[in-house]
Amino acid sequence: STWKTSADVGTSWNVSTLTPTATAAAITVQENHTVSVNNLSYPYDAATYSAGSTLKITGSYSPGANAGTQIKAGNYQNLVFDVNVTDATGYLSIGDQAVLIAGDLIVDNTGSGSLLTTAGNNSGNRIVQGNFTLNNGNIFVNRNSGSTRTLTVNGNFTLNNGNFWIKTVGTNSAGVLDVKGHFVVTSSATIGRNTNVGSATINLTGTADQNVSVAPGTYYTANSTSFVVNKSASLVRLSGNTAIPVVTLTNGKIALGNYDLTVNSLASVSETKYIVTDGSGSLTINNIGNTEVLFPVGPTATRYLPATIKNAGTVDHFSVRVQPGFTGYVLADPTKAVQALWHIDEAVEGGSDVTLKMKYTNTEENEGANFISGGVHVVAHFDTENQTWESYYATISRDGDYEVVTVEGIESFSPFGSGLAGAFDNGTPLPVVIKAFNGNKLSQHNVLSWELSTELNVSKYIIERSLNGVQYTTVGTLNYDAAKAGKYSFEDFGISTLAYYRLKIVNNDGSFSYSKIIMLNGADIKNLTITPNPVRDNVFVTFDRLKTNSKLIITSQNGQVVKQIPLAVNSVQTTIDASSLTAGMYTIVIVDGTNMQTKRFVKL
Repeated sequence: STWKTSADVGTSWNVSTLTPTATAAAITVQENHTVSVNNLSYPYDAATYSAGSTLKITGSYSPGANAGTQIKAGNYQNLVFDVNVTDATGYLSIGDQAVLIAGDLIVDNTGSGSLLTTAGNNSGNRIVQGNFTLNNGNIFVNRNSGSTRTLTVNGNFTLNNGNFWIKTVGTNSAGVLDVKGHFVVTSSATIGRNTNVGSATINLTGTADQNVSVAPGTYYTANSTSFVVNKSASLVRLSGNTAIPVVTLTNGKIALGNYDLTVNSLASVSETKYIVTDGSGSLTINNIGNTEVLFPVGPTATRYLPATIKNAGTVDHFSVRVQPGFTGYVLADPTKAVQALWHIDEAVEGGSDVTLKMKYTNTEENEGANFISGGVHVVAHFDTENQTWESYYATISRDGDYEVVTVEGIESFSPFGSGLAGAFDNGTPLPVVIKAFNGNKLSQHNVLSWELSTELNVSKYIIERSLNGVQYTTVGTLNYDAAKAGKYSFEDFGISTLAYYRLKIVNNDGSFSYSKIIMLNGADIKNLTITPNPVRDNVFVTFDRLKTNSKLIITSQNGQVVKQIPLAVNSVQTTIDASSLTAGMYTIVIVDGTNMQTKRFVKL
């Protein structure tokens, strides 16, 4: 676009041969027109800039080391920098308090120098009434000692490429970025504080919903930068997977949608300030060890259902989201369950030893039933491999308006539910959490060992042995012994052939359940699958090619054989009619010579 003049104050326009001067105040930049200036000594500040017009600064600049070149004071609309600042520590400055930006600020700097947004010798705060975009280069909010400088962006804030430093030099000082629109940092950009002096803060304070996406790895972590949500009513909503070291919820909530939020810690959270897991996205907190960590989550903006994780095992990253209801899962009696599921995962599989707590009010219990006095309480863990629920006795307590259910010794992760016994499956809740069940074959006898993290209501452990994987006989009994601290062992003498072992875990009330089956002097079939699971009529089973004429055995929850199906050598699949089975949990066992595999399924 070109400069134009108006003799009748804006009704008609003519191309001007003049450039703006202090006495040529009639020169006005029209709406949607752009003026490009490649020399900052030109009197571009003397023009009048109409709404929607743009001043574009171009050219190459060498302010000198640790020196700046000041943009002239003026009332600008859109201000665009397409420059090359050559000095690594030099900068172009719009820090003069009289530089007003009524529109957008766009920066594209191909040089090693920077742009400075705030001044050093007055209040120095800068307001961008429109959007801010960094396409390339470096930009500073504050370079000064003993001062606090704030850049406020009333529109959207976008970093496409380059480095946005909120605080760079000077002790006893601070840099603040206050954004009221959407906030996006792409994978090619970096934001944060690049020195270890002073402080740096990012505030989200918009009155409407603000979309946020901070690409993992872009938030500068060498020196901490606070990320603060301070919104009275609306939500922060993720628009991409986001990683921020420290998030403070001064006021408001963050809704994840289908994106993940990863943090090292969360501050200032409560039942009114938390993470809303309203989609498939999860909250991940890094490096959880043997100190209890709160996951302040809820499935909606009005339902707070937090969880805490304490990990006595190998330090790991954990992810949590809460699902309202049970969509995608089958429960034996949903009326006995808390109306939500907690999806919990670890970053590195294995090595964890977790104490899990889940909190909820009695409004989450079906029809307001008081589970704390309504019967035996359980935590149920969904086995994704076998598509079955396993229920464990849990302790329950009260914390103000919340009921807190606790279970220890969690080593594998998938959805967890909470409720009364019988809510998730028809079997008796497991009285223990078995951390390990192993066997060792010696020359004249077998040694079994098992370790438990929880023993609630346990009376005894009955050790059962089978030579064919079907019929089991009792070979020993160990009574519950608190002095053993959950660690037991048993020796089975006079056995030199292939043998299968399982534990029959008996409760004080006489009810019982079984452990997994282990086999000594053999190997597992690796690829047994059951489809569908749960099943109503027919179930389709696939497995590794059999080396011998074998059999498939189905046992009930109490160990009773309910079906036996012969399998021919070289078989790889079979179909089972399960329509006659009563509802409940069953186990399929395939024995192929010295190989064995078991897998559970649910009959509806």
